[in-house]
Amino acid sequence: MAHDADPDGTVPILSSIAALRMDDDGTPASRYAERGQLGAGGMGEVRLCDDRRTGREVAMKVAHVEALHERFFHEARIQAQLEHPSIVPVYDIGLDASGAPYFTMKRVRGVTLRDILKKLRKGDAQTIATYSRRRLLTAFATICMTVHYAHTRNVLHRDLKPSNIMLGEYGELYVLDWGVASAQGAQPDAPIDLKLSRKSEDTTPGDIVGTPGYIAPEQLQGRAGLDARADVYSLGAILFGILALEPLHPLEMVAAMRSTTLGPSKGRPSARARGADVPPELDAICEKAIALDPEDRYPSALALHDAVDRYLEGDRDLERRRELSATHALAAQTLAGKAKDADAGGETELRGRALGEVSQALALDPANEGARRALLQLLTEPPREVPAEAMDVMKRSQHAQEQAVARSASWLFLFGAVFTVALACTIGFHVAWYAFVSAVLFVAAGLSLVRLGRTPYERAKTSYATVVTTTLAISWMSGMCGPLFIVPTFLIANTVGFLMQPNRTRRPYVLALTCAGLAVPLALEWAGLVPPSYVFRAGTMIVVNRVIDLTSWGMTGVFGCGAIAITFAIGLFFIRFRDVLSDAEQRLHLYAWHLRQLVPRSDP
Repeated sequence: MAHDADPDGTVPILSSIAALRMDDDGTPASRYAERGQLGAGGMGEVRLCDDRRTGREVAMKVAHVEALHERFFHEARIQAQLEHPSIVPVYDIGLDASGAPYFTMKRVRGVTLRDILKKLRKGDAQTIATYSRRRLLTAFATICMTVHYAHTRNVLHRDLKPSNIMLGEYGELYVLDWGVASAQGAQPDAPIDLKLSRKSEDTTPGDIVGTPGYIAPEQLQGRAGLDARADVYSLGAILFGILALEPLHPLEMVAAMRSTTLGPSKGRPSARARGADVPPELDAICEKAIALDPEDRYPSALALHDAVDRYLEGDRDLERRRELSATHALAAQTLAGKAKDADAGGETELRGRALGEVSQALALDPANEGARRALLQLLTEPPREVPAEAMDVMKRSQHAQEQAVARSASWLFLFGAVFTVALACTIGFHVAWYAFVSAVLFVAAGLSLVRLGRTPYERAKTSYATVVTTTLAISWMSGMCGPLFIVPTFLIANTVGFLMQPNRTRRPYVLALTCAGLAVPLALEWAGLVPPSYVFRAGTMIVVNRVIDLTSWGMTGVFGCGAIAITFAIGLFFIRFRDVLSDAEQRLHLYAWHLRQLVPRSDP
């Protein structure tokens, strides 16, 4: 018998069973061969049958309770006219020999969402591996679209719950059990009678239209005029279970379900999730879907679908970034391993590429542990040879330090020239040319240091001329007090200044010149080429000054100023050296701190 839709295109909810009669011998036995029972519910049972006409397997649902025949037929007609891939298609509707209605439909295989969530709560390894959160959320989005399709056909499901959702082996998804579906805005079927002894999700006849724990507050109260937002609430309760792996409302006692359903919303799964990290976006979606007031919920199942789909789009992007990050991290580890066996040039090139891969991996996923550990390996295992670029940076830094020391030391030698001229003018020298030569040597040493302090890195060379002029200027002071007083102290300070520089090739020459600055004046005296500086009489050593009158009142000041100057110079040098060393230590500790932040600490 043909059935016409209402003018607005929606499905008529009720029709007459009497209008349906078998067109063969009056029983379904001539067409269907029963093979066993698939399941049973409050309204009847479902049997597995072979359809002799088409040769296919079908599921036959048969009503048992006569009082429910009209509801049974109502379910069959609604399900038959909701043509959607996620709604099981109805093939045939009829009456058996006893007058009980039946309908046949596609035989579906799979597992219900209820069973999946139970196994996930128990930590079943295979279920965890098969049904990831992302897969369940994708299935949930499909459920929302299926329910939205029904709403566009003016049908409310009214009993959405995990046990009415089936996931197949090959990606199929079905929304089952349309037995209590109704038109939007319809009057409630009957006053709701809550049986306090009920302890399951199953809907039973005479009990309640829908399942406590999943139905909306307005449906639980038996209000008239339900709309799509009632099913949105049920979908939100299902989403809560997927995220928290716990039901939104306690399923043990109906009274407790009523209290929590009608009470203030506690719809944040993150508060009850068992060790699962629930993103705040999903928390907010779930909370909005199960708001107590229908006005605060999503206006349709489509709106709920769109909210979840937007999250999934972002989640897919995150997953893709993690996949790319893992690829780069693996490449970094491979290159780092190859670098260990390569020659010096090849090692530098491979380590550079490995660091590039690490940077890309961490840019895509800062939490990628493989990339972090690859970076730790590259930074804590130095290459056999310092790369040319790093060596150039280090040498430029060393040159800058040399320039700073040279500029400071130049002032001391120029001050020595001025001091020598001042002595010549105030105290006077026995040998005038000695004062002139002293001043010239100090000026030459000072200017040599000035030139060293201004020489660009590109033209910098080993400053042997500076070492020679400074050593000669200091050694020339032996004419005033001999080579064993004042002069050794100045030479040591000068030598330390050059030896503390990083240029290793210069060090032997600096030591040799320093020793020569002491040995040559002594050798000249021992050879009799210059008068001796020291005379020994009766166990006393007398210093003989060949150029200045030692009895002059200014001689104490000369030696005092010299001692102060050399003390100041040495102190200034070591202060600067300590500052440079402290800066290097600070940078090293900061470097180590950054590494500790980058690589997670392992538990002891």
